[in-house]
Amino acid sequence: EQLLDVDVETGFSLLARLRRQPRSPTIDGLVEARDRLNEVQRVVGPRRLSLDGLAPGRVRALAADAATAKAQRLRQRMPQRRAATLACYAERLLAEAHDDVIDRAADRGPQPGVAQ
Repeated sequence: EQLLDVDVETGFSLLARLRRQPRSPTIDGLVEARDRLNEVQRVVGPRRLSLDGLAPGRVRALAADAATAKAQRLRQRMPQRRAATLACYAERLLAEAHDDVIDRAADRGPQPGVAQ
């Protein structure tokens, strides 16, 4: 639910902010990716909902919906539907954040003059 909270200073929800993936193939991009992963892990927390009872296609559909929906629209949903949608998206977001860190590290590649 805290993903839907809007920051009064920026006007963006935490959900909107965490959706933005780092693009820079520099060390700054790697640091941004790591910081995003840390924040996603903090928000998702260690006690995640189990998605075992949901069909994989349904999980993907709910996650895809949350990936584009405005926080206000998600907040208007019935509590159970909102929780399911956010749980599915949280799993996707966590996987994407891990992938981004790996991608940014791989973008850096071997550096000239640095011992392997």
